[in-house]
Amino acid sequence: MESEKKASLNHRVYETLRDAILRRKMVPGMKISILSLSKKLGVSRTPILLAMQRLSTEGLIIMTDNQAPKVVSVSAELAREVFFMRILLEPKASSLAARFATSRQTKKLRVAIEHEKKMFEKRNFVDYLEANTQTHMLIAEMARNEMLKKTIKEFLDKSTIIISLLDPFYSYSEARVNNDYEEDLAILNAIRAKDETLAAKMMKAHLKSALKALPLDSIEEASHTVKLI
Repeated sequence: MESEKKASLNHRVYETLRDAILRRKMVPGMKISILSLSKKLGVSRTPILLAMQRLSTEGLIIMTDNQAPKVVSVSAELAREVFFMRILLEPKASSLAARFATSRQTKKLRVAIEHEKKMFEKRNFVDYLEANTQTHMLIAEMARNEMLKKTIKEFLDKSTIIISLLDPFYSYSEARVNNDYEEDLAILNAIRAKDETLAAKMMKAHLKSALKALPLDSIEEASHTVKLI
């Protein structure tokens, strides 16, 4: 019973900190005071440190010896390099998906796209990010190339962190929501039609649109110490 309580507490602290990062209450480059968080959350240092370690594994927190943990910083150069790789890889995966995808796989992709749109409309950023990842990985799986899928997953994970920290998600208009949805459907329809060239073209345009939406020209590195969540 005691171990279950500890596990539950650890998870709650982790979820609280992860949500604070994704909602930009803890901004890129921000140093994190374990003591301040302990007082604010009313918990000991242990669950906070465990949460930090987990978030570090996910790439959201940087932990180094003898220095305070801090939220990972994202540069415009890194964002452009990551999307450069995605724009190289994912159109090819979409092309292969158009060649190999089964009806069952395209139906599953349609469900994922609809779920992504619903999370977008609800402004549920955390679930939207997960849905977006699922949509792109379903296409990568259709390509029937494990090395390609693995590499896409690597850069998709990196871009998810970038989007988490930079994407102006909460300011998107209804038109932007619908535009992203239509782009996803265009990729799906090209895959269904077995049009390899169009599938690649639509994916490339979709990724370029996502990169263009990021405020790369106005990135500011924060370096103050967090006091409140």
